Amino acid sequence: MKKINNPNKKRILIIDDNIHIHQDFKKVLLISKDKETDFDQLEQALLGKTSNQLEETYMIDCASQGEEGLKMIEESLRKKEPYAVAFVDVRMPPGWDGVKTISKIWEIYPDIQIVICTAYSDYSWDELFNKFGNTDKLLILKKPFDNIEVRQITQTLSKKWELNLIANLKMNELERNVQERTKELQHSEEKYRTMIENSNDMIWTLDTKGNFLYANKKSEDITGYKLKDGMGKPFIPIILEEDLEMVQNIFLDTLKGNSNHYEIRIHDVTQKKIITLSVNTAPIVKDEKIVGTVSFGRDITERKQTENKILKLKEFNEAIVTNLSEGIIVENNDGIINFANPAMLRMLGYKNDELVGSHWKLFVPDDQVEIVKCANKRRNRGEFDKYEMELKKKSGERISVLVSGVPLNQNGTYTGLLAAFTDITQLKQAEHALRKSEKQFRLIAENTSDNIAITTFDLKATYQYLSPSLKSMVGYDQKDLLGKSFFNFVHPEDKKVIVPLLKKYLNMKIKKLLTGKESKVSETIEYRFINKAGKWRNFQSTVNLIGKQLITLTRDITERKKAEEAIKIGRERLKMLNKIIRHDLSNDFVVIKSATKIFKATSDVDMLTEIEKRVNKSLETIANYREYEYFIDSNSNLNEVELRKLINNLIVEFPNIKFNIQGNCKVYGDDALGSIFINLITNSIKHGNSSEIGIKISSDRNLCKIKFIDNGIGIPDKIKDKIFNEGFFYGKTGHTGIGLHIVRKTVESYGGSITVKKNKPNGAVFIIVLKKALKKLG
Repeated sequence: MKKINNPNKKRILIIDDNIHIHQDFKKVLLISKDKETDFDQLEQALLGKTSNQLEETYMIDCASQGEEGLKMIEESLRKKEPYAVAFVDVRMPPGWDGVKTISKIWEIYPDIQIVICTAYSDYSWDELFNKFGNTDKLLILKKPFDNIEVRQITQTLSKKWELNLIANLKMNELERNVQERTKELQHSEEKYRTMIENSNDMIWTLDTKGNFLYANKKSEDITGYKLKDGMGKPFIPIILEEDLEMVQNIFLDTLKGNSNHYEIRIHDVTQKKIITLSVNTAPIVKDEKIVGTVSFGRDITERKQTENKILKLKEFNEAIVTNLSEGIIVENNDGIINFANPAMLRMLGYKNDELVGSHWKLFVPDDQVEIVKCANKRRNRGEFDKYEMELKKKSGERISVLVSGVPLNQNGTYTGLLAAFTDITQLKQAEHALRKSEKQFRLIAENTSDNIAITTFDLKATYQYLSPSLKSMVGYDQKDLLGKSFFNFVHPEDKKVIVPLLKKYLNMKIKKLLTGKESKVSETIEYRFINKAGKWRNFQSTVNLIGKQLITLTRDITERKKAEEAIKIGRERLKMLNKIIRHDLSNDFVVIKSATKIFKATSDVDMLTEIEKRVNKSLETIANYREYEYFIDSNSNLNEVELRKLINNLIVEFPNIKFNIQGNCKVYGDDALGSIFINLITNSIKHGNSSEIGIKISSDRNLCKIKFIDNGIGIPDKIKDKIFNEGFFYGKTGHTGIGLHIVRKTVESYGGSITVKKNKPNGAVFIIVLKKALKKLG
């Protein structure tokens, strides 16, 4: 071949009627230089090669038919940009098959390296040998092929093509020089020797006894033997013992005047490395007499290693098929089994000679035959399919299998199929058990009084399923909530607790993905949920993370929360009662008892006065306790209260006090609210000596403010922060110390507050702030 353009760009041609195969070759061969395959790493470890030695730059073209591929090769030769390697499919209907395509290609371009690709036994090696002769330019690659195998074949064959190209160019150059300078070379052996010495091939000559007469420097480079040490000695010691007889026979045949081509293995000088040579040998004729032989040897060690790797890969692939857990069969278009792997034999319980040669109806139950027939029709159309069916074992037992069928074609004609069978009997049994379990779960979910919900596992927590009990719990139908976020119905204050919990779940899921460890989390939370009527209900949910969903079991605990609150209030009431009894009443009764003893002993009238005083004080304590009890029992149901109307009804009990009432507002309260106002007015009169009390009512957005302003003696600054504390009393008029404490507790139960400040020029100002009723006053 003449000199070509850009020989470093290896051009690869893919001839296959399947465009997906084109894409597969490109994915395998167009690999970036920064990637290194496992095979590269293995070769580096075993052979000491770096990944850079394995990298090649390819230009890949594709053709769908043999005729198209031939035209592309003709065009490449015209542009002096020939292809190095061609991958040719055996079957390419409706045009030429692979064998005809290769024959046409080699007619115009015999130097190209060709890999014939097939998933079937269309042609035996013997048939290909008879067709193309004993050529080293053709390899067979069985489908499905391994990525590493394809890359290694491409790399090796393109390198071989390059070396052949270089060698041919040099040989052409050598031949041209020989023709042009024959006369000069006849007179200049030195020039001839220089050319031989610089050849990339080993060149040596032997006499008729098999002794070395000459070997060029390339021979020394490849074998490590020094020229001076080998001259005059026989070639036999460097030949591998297994090849010795063959080489001797060829040598004798060459001495008979015949040229020979063969491969031999020789030792290097260390006797540790084996070198494989491709050798062409011819007789040396002088004066019409054979005086020896001349040989040209090319080092093909790497190519042979590649071929061995390919062979091992082939054996490996065969081992995979043999040892697959899935059953594999190959049958012809008449349904006769031609091949069954060991897994298929074990699956059905047959021996190889019982199954191979029989019809598929042997192991297909009668009620499954139609399934197979329909599948075969699809395969006849060239379709790949996958389906489930049942097979009958030799014992009569039925098993469930998943079948993957691949049609086999030759010259566009359906010839049979390759099918893989996966035993899914246990999987089907598990599915049946799961369906049964799911049915039981659904029965429980549909009838439980608690609500079962499934939401997405994200920060929206979108409802995907809700059990029917939802209606009775919150009044919503399932359609009202499905597809909506759980957080749309949760009290804003409770979101602050639930969102961090959901983030915790997400972090655990991420940790599982990173570490591969399962993180199982179950949490119980309480929150407020708004029902369809707009009322907040107290819910308790147990939350479990399962896969990518949150499963919650929810119950309404509103009544329980009310009961708990009632119990809490009752406990406070009992606690307060206990303190009153232990402290105030006990003290009074002790004084009364002592005064009674003194009176009995002395008839001292002052003791009767003390007894009367203590009895009155105890009665006042009991009256205050009634107010506290009233506060506990009556504030559970709040209603709208018009403040001015309430105060006007209260002040009639104080005819000697001058009142000045301004403003009005509506608040949420009950009858205990009147007790608060009575308590404040009474304290102002009794303890502050007030004669005038001003009551100012104002409102601001959602709040009402009530100010009680008196002209009494006021409250000292040092006790302002203590007067609302339980048990605190001050001065001679102080009694049990629970009056203002009850007032504060009652106001706080309404969600309000109470404070006190100094009035100018004298007196005190009590300020109560309560929640404003939303309806406007009439």
